[in-house]
Amino acid sequence: MTKLHRNYSIRHELDNGNLYVVNRRGDILGMLWWRPTGKFTVLLEHLEVYPPYQGRGIGTAMQAAFVELFPKLFPKAKYLTAQATSQGVARLLIHILGKPLNRPDLKVLPQKSPQNWIHTKNRVFIRCSVRRALANKSC
Repeated sequence: MTKLHRNYSIRHELDNGNLYVVNRRGDILGMLWWRPTGKFTVLLEHLEVYPPYQGRGIGTAMQAAFVELFPKLFPKAKYLTAQATSQGVARLLIHILGKPLNRPDLKVLPQKSPQNWIHTKNRVFIRCSVRRALANKSC
């Protein structure tokens, strides 16, 4: 699994479908939520790292932790899906999950997520193979 700075740790609430990174004081620095969307598909619903903590490997560590937990949580799942609102988020998803099964056009996205990312309709759908994600050497 991707290592975090020694002052950070990953915690999870598997029954609620989320994991998060906290500092020693217990402040949440970033979070990842998921939910099954069918018999064989799981959606990475939300990935967020708070701006002061971006660029420190927190998003990568959360996704790697999720991929590590995935076979126990969803043994029959075949696909991981996500929607990206920026090129940065899309590249992070592809880095951890491996080459997408579809061919998302990342050029339509801004470099960074917009302030109103939750309401933006400018999104790219990414669909990855669970088998590929588990075999990905970056995890």
